Amino acid sequence: MKKTKETKRALASSLLAMFLCVAMLIGTTFAWFTDSASTNVNKIQAGTLDIQLLDAAGQSLEGKTLSWKKATGHETEAVLWEPGCTYELQPITIKNAGNLALKYKIVISGIQGDAKLNDAIEWTINDTNLSADHSLAPGGSNTLTIKGHMKEEAGNEYQGLSIDNISITVVATQDTVESDSNNNRYDENAVYPVAPVLSNITISGAITPSEAVTLGNVNDATAPTAAQISIPAGAVTENTNAVFSMNLTNCGPDSVTYEISLKKEGMEESVSLSAPAVVTTNIGANLKNVIVKHNGVDMTTSGFSTTNPVDGTYKYNSTSGELIICTKTFSPFQINYEFNGVASVNGIAYSTIPSAIAAAQKGDTVVLMKDVSTTSAITIEKNIILDLNGKKLSNPAYMYPSRIIQVMDGSNVTIKNGTISAEESGIVLFDGANNVTLEKVNIEVGYIGVWSTSANNTIVINKLNINSIIKTLIK
Repeated sequence: MKKTKETKRALASSLLAMFLCVAMLIGTTFAWFTDSASTNVNKIQAGTLDIQLLDAAGQSLEGKTLSWKKATGHETEAVLWEPGCTYELQPITIKNAGNLALKYKIVISGIQGDAKLNDAIEWTINDTNLSADHSLAPGGSNTLTIKGHMKEEAGNEYQGLSIDNISITVVATQDTVESDSNNNRYDENAVYPVAPVLSNITISGAITPSEAVTLGNVNDATAPTAAQISIPAGAVTENTNAVFSMNLTNCGPDSVTYEISLKKEGMEESVSLSAPAVVTTNIGANLKNVIVKHNGVDMTTSGFSTTNPVDGTYKYNSTSGELIICTKTFSPFQINYEFNGVASVNGIAYSTIPSAIAAAQKGDTVVLMKDVSTTSAITIEKNIILDLNGKKLSNPAYMYPSRIIQVMDGSNVTIKNGTISAEESGIVLFDGANNVTLEKVNIEVGYIGVWSTSANNTIVINKLNINSIIKTLIK
């Protein structure tokens, strides 16, 4: 009997243990043989585009003044231009200090004084056209000689003229060398940064404690300077012969840096000011989000005033391009901005189509960079190519004159590769517009597609599509 009871107890214990095991398994997950493997994506590293301007000794020329070479034995003679003469600048070395291949070009800008004289001078670089692109591999360098040749046919109208404040700027952008996963053409439409309007400038003058003094005059229509500085009365404690200078030291697609200084003449010592001076210059119109940094510190637009200048303030006028800086001290000023490039010529971007056309020389191509809506007619009166680049040129509503493009007398123009859309007319050719070629152009207008005012105009058509009430009209 006792053995039977023990057997029953053992059986009950076994059943209880089994029950507990089942209960513990409820709500659990079973383990499976598993494994995993992973790999890393190689580091994403942005390349650097860095171009340097050096002299024969390898020293930086940025912000420096280049000198003209004279014939051996005549080094002390004055540099005077006359028909047929050729002057060379000291050699300069362009170095690619980055790790990306680049292309560059030389831009001559900032001409003040009798700019007409520059029309009589042909500029070349290593005896090739100045506007040509030059390729440079990472670590590579080119030694260049810039020459100016006064045309033999320059007449008496150029006698006695002078030009000042010429600025020579090297601009660089990506070149079609490196390849991505597909090819090396992804940067073929890369544009150069905009060459700044302002040239390097140096102005000397006397500053007195008793009265306000301005060195330079940006508002003088007959003899303008690229920049000016106004020092208020009482800002200095003694009469001082001073030198005001503004030199471009860096130029990028979205910033420029100037070394602005006010020094005692013949010395490296800066002029000490007890009140802010007002520096006025022009950095170009249509820039957005302009921010000025003084020695790496943000300046402010808050509290800006020209009548009661506040140190560390500035103001930018996008319509005129004028920049005004109020400061008591001087060091590098970095100007950051956003540039709304609309069209380019020879890789240089411009904020409007008319400004790009104005910059274009005979035979140049104006390339549209984005879809553009214009409220006024685009006038062409030179021999150029307008490449719409697959983009659309349109007007939002009726405008006067009621056309998008008007080709004027004496012009040979090619318009290609894009769409022209308008409420009224598309293209108007005036009498004497010579040859106009329309190639792969879609014209979508409400009235006249192509309107020629003369039967003497020659229109060459290659894959033209016109969607309008009147296709062409010749008077």
